[in-house]
Amino acid sequence: MTTYLSLLRGINVSGKNMIKMPELVKALENYGFKDVRSYIRSGNLVFSYPEKEGNLIARTIEEVIIRDFGLTVPAQVMTIEKLSEAISSNPFLKRFGVEEEKLHVTFLALEMTS
Repeated sequence: MTTYLSLLRGINVSGKNMIKMPELVKALENYGFKDVRSYIRSGNLVFSYPEKEGNLIARTIEEVIIRDFGLTVPAQVMTIEKLSEAISSNPFLKRFGVEEEKLHVTFLALEMTS
């Protein structure tokens, strides 16, 4: 099992796409996710799952949410190591001395090419 982080986009914002986190945790556990934990009502989840490509796991989470909650919610999934790498390699930490606790990071669903 590998530990992953999932970021769900646009749930529980301004009364839209409401999903209770205990219900989401249970739904994912019913589909084979282990040790599922949520962070407040944000839709940020940490869980264990057999090692797979993050996009495949994201599609599985999206399908669970459609089936169990009737909502279309984009998901992003990454390993904890990938998140740590994004933080440690951020140029604002090294060059500008931004405190890690105040660092904001954005993850794009698709790679942008020119």
